[in-house]
Amino acid sequence: MIYFPYNESKGEIIIKIKSVLSSSIILTILLSKTSYSAQLEEIGFGIGMSSLSITESETSIEGENTTEKLSVSISLVTGNAYWKFLPKNDYSLFAEFFFPLVASEGNTLFGTSIGVEYYFSQDNGVIKEDSESFKLRMTPSLRYYLSGMVSSYYFSYATPSSVKNDIAVALSVGGGATYTVMEDFALKADLSIGRGQGVITSSIATRLFASIIYFWDR
Repeated sequence: MIYFPYNESKGEIIIKIKSVLSSSIILTILLSKTSYSAQLEEIGFGIGMSSLSITESETSIEGENTTEKLSVSISLVTGNAYWKFLPKNDYSLFAEFFFPLVASEGNTLFGTSIGVEYYFSQDNGVIKEDSESFKLRMTPSLRYYLSGMVSSYYFSYATPSSVKNDIAVALSVGGGATYTVMEDFALKADLSIGRGQGVITSSIATRLFASIIYFWDR
């Protein structure tokens, strides 16, 4: 579906393209006449669940003459802030920060990630073309992707006798989808799972987020 609304106040034609096939044809016609071209970056904020299955690397002494390796699991309601940069047609880099919104007593989680999202089809970037006479905006309505990332995080967890903490580095894989709901906004769902190694623990991290994305025209 293609719209050609006219902005009388600025004398501009804004072309909004929902069909990837149509967008390729129109871009081929108009690229030679444009003076500015860019793929838009994305920023977003989300809420979700983060879970850690933690196993202590060293033995933990619980009581007299009792030695055991402790394994615990924690689940937290977490938020995240997301930035997608250096966007390309079939992939983009991203960075994020996640933090607890609701934490149980003794359990917390803070972390950062940097990684890449790889899209299943071409023409997945939000593209803007400007000239003196018109504006063109190509926004894919639905995108699917796989992701890989490196994360570092700080967490604490409660044991029967104390509260412990650790810092870990994790390698994760994931996937998700975005769906454009307005010209500048999209909804995003994302699931990832990874394995982390800390100073005194190893862990399996699972995160599920729902986010709202803003197409950043800076």
